[in-house]
Amino acid sequence: MAALSSRRIVRAFAASEAAATTTERGRLLESLVAYLFSRCRGVRHYRNDALNAAGSSEVDVCFWNNRLNGSFDFLPQILIVECKNTAERVGSSAVRIFRDKLRDMKLDYGILVAANGITGSARSLTAAHDIIKTAFLTDGMRLVVLTRSEVEDLTDTDELIRLVQDKILLLTMQARTFTR
Repeated sequence: MAALSSRRIVRAFAASEAAATTTERGRLLESLVAYLFSRCRGVRHYRNDALNAAGSSEVDVCFWNNRLNGSFDFLPQILIVECKNTAERVGSSAVRIFRDKLRDMKLDYGILVAANGITGSARSLTAAHDIIKTAFLTDGMRLVVLTRSEVEDLTDTDELIRLVQDKILLLTMQARTFTR
């Protein structure tokens, strides 16, 4: 377990609120995500803003995961994180685009850090939540959504790992409940 700097987390979000452009807000969140995940044992930050060969698709943050016991051993070696540091909740179209990026890369897991969450109801799985449910049911894809408030509550890497685990469990249980 490694400690996470709550001051660094709070400063990153405060700086993003003062940012002049949405691009700058996004880059600040990408830097924060790179810090958080690379503090986990066996996880190496590869790059931010990676473009595919055609230049038609961009990955916000990419990590190599050595899958060490007690860390992100339950996730694949390639970890992709999409960052949305917007004042409003992220809508269905943005979640669908992220799902399609993962599908194009043949990845079953993705993490979306949406500062203010996603649209729709988590309880009845509407709007953007429906995109996540459908991706799970049709492709077995697990899209995990982390919010600003959840990130701000983190104090160490064990909490980050547990948060992602709990989100995967919740997704699995909710989706299965709605398929009966």
